[in-house]
Amino acid sequence: MNIFVENIDSIIIIIYCILIGIVIAFIASLLTKGIYGRFIEAMLSNSCDCEVNAKTLDELGIKKSILLINALQRRTTLSSLVSCDDEKLKAEYRRYYILPEHQIKAQGIFGTERLTPLTLAVTVILFAIIIILLQFVVPKIL
Repeated sequence: MNIFVENIDSIIIIIYCILIGIVIAFIASLLTKGIYGRFIEAMLSNSCDCEVNAKTLDELGIKKSILLINALQRRTTLSSLVSCDDEKLKAEYRRYYILPEHQIKAQGIFGTERLTPLTLAVTVILFAIIIILLQFVVPKIL
């Protein structure tokens, strides 16, 4: 028990670093789900399930974000699920579609559910509670 008391500052710093990593991962997840999820949702709602029904980003009403275009051009999970009509064109001019056998997997990975204000508020409150516990309660207990 004495080893914890002597190193409490180091332990708290390590836990803070872990929390910062969790927050960064959470934000990255929100960004990718938001950008890729909207793209997948737009294709599914426009019945882009074959090359005949394929649509460009403009036709889908999707903004040309660097993250999305990069993910569509490189070998990523998104590019493996989404097909296009002509690989030689720039990503923003290609027509995209999702084959029926990839639709459920795309929905599962990139999900179309959105972050609600309640979820965000609960997350912020939980992180605040953890930080308060780390800063004030844990050192007094040990």
